[in-house]
Amino acid sequence: MFQDNEWCTESDSSLDDGIEVVSPVLTDTNKNWKDLKRVCEMLEKSSVIGKCSAGHIHIGSQILGKDRQAWLNFVKL
Repeated sequence: MFQDNEWCTESDSSLDDGIEVVSPVLTDTNKNWKDLKRVCEMLEKSSVIGKCSAGHIHIGSQILGKDRQAWLNFVKL
């Protein structure tokens, strides 16, 4: 398993020959945005998008809090 600043790759049983990239919990910092850019650039150079490729993002609910409009905006995204 490749590990860099808590980012890692893991095998993914839903893929014939592929990996899953897993990040640490990210917050809005310059370092995290730079790390994310670097990982995306590495993936762009060396990956192939197949029929089983996908992506997802987990967002902590504490960011949206109890603000109804923030939740509606999030759902619209």
